Amino acid sequence: MACSIEQPPTLIIIGYGNPGRCDDGLGPALAEAVRALRLPNVAVESNYQLNIEDAEAIARFDTAVFADSSMTGAEPFVFERIRPKRSIDFTSHSVSAEAVIAMAHDWFDSKVMGYSLAIRGHRFDEFGETLSERARLNLMEAVEFLRSSVSCGLICEWKDRRRSGNQSSSELGRESISMIGHPSSRTPFKGR
Repeated sequence: MACSIEQPPTLIIIGYGNPGRCDDGLGPALAEAVRALRLPNVAVESNYQLNIEDAEAIARFDTAVFADSSMTGAEPFVFERIRPKRSIDFTSHSVSAEAVIAMAHDWFDSKVMGYSLAIRGHRFDEFGETLSERARLNLMEAVEFLRSSVSCGLICEWKDRRRSGNQSSSELGRESISMIGHPSSRTPFKGR
């Protein structure tokens, strides 16, 4: 995919989850894989969970991607825009991605846009630092999606084109339904 964009947006990717609980570690595994790619204008963080301090960290960026594992989401992952949630429900140890976005907007006058990347996992009821084979394949798809999107200065939302409830995940298509990026790059593109 070849694109030319004058100035890509700044992006932070925060992968979170517990790497000691098998596929719950998909978020940190994604962060590690993306960090190794050394993508331009991309900062990468990882942690066990989101905290209120993350609001300050994301406030300096145009876009924040919150990557976590999903127990029930579509394969290989679901990537969608998230909106600030100002009815903030949190403990002192954990907050939602929507709450982090709201705090960045309210406390730091940031305009950061937030996206959720929910990578489908399968093994959560065991202790261990190894991803299941299916989760590892889903992780590879998510990393490639981010790599190709960032290389063009774009982040796209993907949506199932599910026409009926009896299609398997391998039969489902993905469609670009919106994007962000440099203001001159608002033309949607299709995924594989």
